[in-house]
Amino acid sequence: MVAFGQRLKTIAESNPRFTSYYLDYKSLKNALNLISDATEDAHTENLPDCNPACLTALESEGSAELADAEERFMLAIEGEFAKVGVLVCVHVCQREKILRERVCAYV
Repeated sequence: MVAFGQRLKTIAESNPRFTSYYLDYKSLKNALNLISDATEDAHTENLPDCNPACLTALESEGSAELADAEERFMLAIEGEFAKVGVLVCVHVCQREKILRERVCAYV
């Protein structure tokens, strides 16, 4: 079975007119993986006994990495949503034009 991301990429490549509108699934998946990795790094319960100051520094660093990963994901997904929004607007405009032409043909 072909993975979803590969299937989406294949569909995008087979429709060149719409290629720029397809979601960059791989990029979004990578951004989510960064969040997952940062979340795992932020959890320190598996660390051996440490100095509390050291533990606080590690937690702070992990939190900063997590916040950065989340910010990157939000920027990526907002960009992907914008592409979909443009596609919807283009499609609606095309349909409105066709509808107007048909209405004018009957008038």
